[in-house]
Amino acid sequence: MPLWYPLNIVLVLGALLASGSHPPPAVPPPSGSPSPPASTPTPSASPSLPPSSPPPVSPSASPAPTGCTVNRLLVNSCRPWLGARASGYPGVEDDFRAQLEHHEERIGRRVDIAHTFSAVGSVPLSNQHDRYLAQRAGTHLYANWKPAERWRDATGGDTSVEKRIDQAIANITSIAPKRIFLTLHHEPENDVSSDSGCAVKPGTAGTAEDYKRMWRHVRQRFDAARVGNVVWVMDYMNYKPWDCLVPKLYPGDDHVDWIMFNAYGSGRNPDFAANVSRFERVLTAMDAPGRRTLSKPWGIVEWGVHTATQEQARSYYEQAAKALSDNRFPRLKAYMIFDSPGTHDQGGLRVSYADDGDLDTAEQKAYRAFANHPRLRA
Repeated sequence: MPLWYPLNIVLVLGALLASGSHPPPAVPPPSGSPSPPASTPTPSASPSLPPSSPPPVSPSASPAPTGCTVNRLLVNSCRPWLGARASGYPGVEDDFRAQLEHHEERIGRRVDIAHTFSAVGSVPLSNQHDRYLAQRAGTHLYANWKPAERWRDATGGDTSVEKRIDQAIANITSIAPKRIFLTLHHEPENDVSSDSGCAVKPGTAGTAEDYKRMWRHVRQRFDAARVGNVVWVMDYMNYKPWDCLVPKLYPGDDHVDWIMFNAYGSGRNPDFAANVSRFERVLTAMDAPGRRTLSKPWGIVEWGVHTATQEQARSYYEQAAKALSDNRFPRLKAYMIFDSPGTHDQGGLRVSYADDGDLDTAEQKAYRAFANHPRLRA
C-alpha cells in the first residue's frame, strides 16, 4: 500500500487497519503498498473505457508447454506466475470476481493468481467470490489474512481468535487438494509497535517477536489439523527505512515457503530494476542459518505506478517487460499487479488511469504487453 502521507496523520488512520490499509511513513519509499479495503468504492468521476479503445481479447488460460511442472510449493518450472488484485473500475460490479474478470478482459488473458484480503474478524474463503476463484481451473488464490489486530492475541489463549483460526482451517481444507497461497498479516514492518535497535513508527500490532509467535502459533494449529493445501508466504513492504525489521520479523525457514515483496514505482523512484534489486540485496544479505532466504522462491506481491507522469507510468511497465526479456530477476517466480486505488485514493495505481482520474489507454496497453510477455506465457 503506497504510503505517501505525512507521519503526523498516522495515528488517525488506525481505523483503516481492519480493512488492510496501512498508515504511511513520512518519506515516500522506493516501493510502498496500497492495502485495499474490504470493498473498494466505485469512483463516480472516472469514465469507462471508450468505444474507441481496442476491443479486449477473450481471456484464456495460459498455455502449458510440454515438460512444465508445478511443485507442491506452487513453483512453475517454466515461467513466473502472473497475478492481480483489481478494484475501483467503474461500469463493473464492485466485487472481487467481477473486478478481476474485468482486469482479465483488459489484458486479454487469465491471471494465474487472484490476490485477496481478509481483514481482522474475517477468515479466508468466507465469500463466494474468493471460493470461486480459489477453485477456478488454472488459478490459485493468494489470501492475505489478519488473524487478530494485536499479534499476541493470536498466540493462543484468546477463544475468539482460536475459533477464527479453526474456521480458516475448515474453509481452506474444504477446497483441498487445490492449494492456496496464504500470508499472515502482510507487510508487518508497517505495524510494529516497538523493537530494540530499529527506528519504527508507533504501530499498534506488537513487537517483531510477537509477530513471529503469532505466525508460529497459527502454523502449528494448521499443522496439527494436517492441513496440506497451504503455501505459506512472507510478505514484506520493501521500504528502506524499515529494512532493519526484515530479518527480525522472519518467522523461520520451517514456517515460510515463499518470500514476496512490493515493487512500486513513482515519480521519485521510476526505475523498476533499481526498486526490485534493492530489496533482493536485502534478502541476500540476511541469508543465514534459520533464515535461508536464498533457498526460497521469491515474488513481487504488489506493484504498479503512482504519483508519476504518464510517461513514467508507461515506462515502468516497459522496463519490467525488458527485465523479463533479459531474465534480469531469475529468482522472481510471481508478478502480481495492484490494479486498484487501494484505501489511499490513489486512483493512478489502476493501470488504465492517471493520478488525476483521466483514462489512459496507452498505460493500459503498456501493462497488457507486459502481462502477455512470452516469458509469462511460457
